[in-house]
Amino acid sequence: MQSHCRASYSTGIGTLLLVAWAHTCTAQGLTPLGSVGGLIIPTARSLGDGTVALGWSNAREPQLYHQGRHHNALLGVGLAPGLDIVGRFADYAPHDERDFVSGDGRDISVNLKYAFPVPALWGLPTRVGLSLHDPAGGKVHFRSVHAVATVEGDAWTASVGLGRSNGIAAPGARLALDGLFAGVDYLFAAAPRAGQWRLAAEHDARQPLLGLRWTSAPLTPGSRLTLHGAAMRSFAAGAAPGATALTLGLTIAFGEQERRLEQAASQPPRAPESTPEQVPAAQSPLARLGALRQRLITAGLERVRVGRLDDRTWVVAYQNRRFGHHELDALGIVVGLAAQAAPAEVPALLVLAEKTAQPALTFRTDPGAWRGFLAGGSPEVARRATQVTRASALNEYEVDWLSDAPGPASLLQLQLVPQVNLNVGTEYGAYEYSVALQWLASVPLWRGAQLIASAQQRVAASDQASP
Repeated sequence: MQSHCRASYSTGIGTLLLVAWAHTCTAQGLTPLGSVGGLIIPTARSLGDGTVALGWSNAREPQLYHQGRHHNALLGVGLAPGLDIVGRFADYAPHDERDFVSGDGRDISVNLKYAFPVPALWGLPTRVGLSLHDPAGGKVHFRSVHAVATVEGDAWTASVGLGRSNGIAAPGARLALDGLFAGVDYLFAAAPRAGQWRLAAEHDARQPLLGLRWTSAPLTPGSRLTLHGAAMRSFAAGAAPGATALTLGLTIAFGEQERRLEQAASQPPRAPESTPEQVPAAQSPLARLGALRQRLITAGLERVRVGRLDDRTWVVAYQNRRFGHHELDALGIVVGLAAQAAPAEVPALLVLAEKTAQPALTFRTDPGAWRGFLAGGSPEVARRATQVTRASALNEYEVDWLSDAPGPASLLQLQLVPQVNLNVGTEYGAYEYSVALQWLASVPLWRGAQLIASAQQRVAASDQASP
């Protein structure tokens, strides 16, 4: 993720407590207009390569002012360093007594912006951004082009830009970013737990605004998730009176995670460390297989079988009905435990994932490479040593199974699954949803077959999604 890092200091009001948050990296949020910026105006900052941002705001649009709802749903993606694309669904349409749209006031728009550094002004980091907004579509309420420059101080940021807007506006209404716009914010409080707090003042070429912005610290240690919030007040709004509005957002920095994995892959694997899960080296290979079988059964896996192929390759077969989030959860448990249990003289590990007692996936790898990966080594080494194929890739009759009978399996499985139906930005409504709970019961019959019974009950729905 492209970061904007600077040493910053703050003084607590009343207590005069000095808090130093050195080299603070601020994730960028979205404005109600559908761009990366401050309260309303865009800045020359960017999301960063591989970063995804979500946002919502109830800020009013003077050019589309109605006495009804005010919604802005936002989704932004950092396509490349400095290059962002942001989509916006704006709903300012009036509604009748049945909550159906009774007039114009909805628009789906896109903003494309490229920001890049330029020579420093007054010795301070400076960037310039060029943006194209709502260039085409059936409705172009927010069409504009603009350029903006942003200068960053130790605890403040200032932006000034010039734009040209030719979108659709109500009579007497002024368009945002149509002319000179500017803004400044000041970091007055920052702490690792409380996040960053900024005071902001802006003018978007149609109205002055004052507000408070907040950016959280990463939600968990090492997390790429950051929350954003802003509260603002407009004082003159063209065809509409001044109003107070809120903006909420979330950024997810996928790009930084990928770079860290690439960096880890370039490092040599460390020697595996002993863990409580490892079987003592003094045990025989058969004893290790037996202990592995029992640990897999204790973990909740069904129909567990363990054996050897050609006295060298370990074979593990299992069926997963417990870990419902993703089948890779169960596969990771099996491969991890088996790799730790396998002695050094075992060169290959073969794992069979089954469904209704039928092989569905074959996972073949080097247990030594996986032991190194689990100890903090390179994931690239484990990836190169792994081969995954569909269905079964071996003759099970050639395996010397430790036990003829597979491990225990449940006869009845019950599941409670939420069902969500969501429509956003359609001609029927802005945010229409229905939520139901589905009960599923399954019973295994014979190899490759099972009986499933289900029932579903609606628990909540918006007005237009009701029966």
